[in-house]
Amino acid sequence: MPEPAATGAPSDERTSLLDGLIAKVSETAVTTLARVVVCGSLSPGTSAQTLATWHEKRIASLPYDEPASGLLLALPTGWVELLEGPVAAVTAVLRAMEAEGGLVGVAKVIAAMEDVPARTFAAWSFKALDVGGGKFVELGPEGPAAILGDTVIGLLKVGKVVGAMERAAAAATLDNWSTEFGADVVPSNERVQQIIDNEDVPSLSDFLSIYDAKANVELKSARVWPPDAPMRY
Repeated sequence: MPEPAATGAPSDERTSLLDGLIAKVSETAVTTLARVVVCGSLSPGTSAQTLATWHEKRIASLPYDEPASGLLLALPTGWVELLEGPVAAVTAVLRAMEAEGGLVGVAKVIAAMEDVPARTFAAWSFKALDVGGGKFVELGPEGPAAILGDTVIGLLKVGKVVGAMERAAAAATLDNWSTEFGADVVPSNERVQQIIDNEDVPSLSDFLSIYDAKANVELKSARVWPPDAPMRY
């Protein structure tokens, strides 16, 4: 006697809500992007071009399918750089910069962001500018937070314009920074110097000791020594 045809009854195997959620996240998973902005000075005897060449070689040598991108601006008073990309790629560049002796003098982190939805700069590039006409800002009780925020916002505005351009076109646009962006967008010589001199801005070394350090979480409930003091009633 032939077996009855399948009636479309549900299978006994059921997918849990958690398994379904994990599968959905795996299908739509995207690379987590980070963005870090660093400001600093050059070591004595080091040129801005040397710093730029070091960046290009270092980024190209890292084993990441999605390398770090961004913009390095060199000014007479120092430099400021926006780096973005996968967290591992960005931190690898920062670790290498911090470990490279004789390259940079002071290096300070003025912003760090995770879960960035998209890059502002499609590739990494370098430009030397002389952005004069800025002023030293009198800092209030909140410290340097306002000038740090303005600096980051200015770099993002620059990226919105030149981030997708070819390198030559981006360089030509940045050469005309005063007309293309205005004095309040591109970080000025004075702004970079003020950030470098401010002691409240964390150094790159201090930043990496927290941001890039392995988490060591110790649960009090899992600790067996020393024993808890007896309760006194």
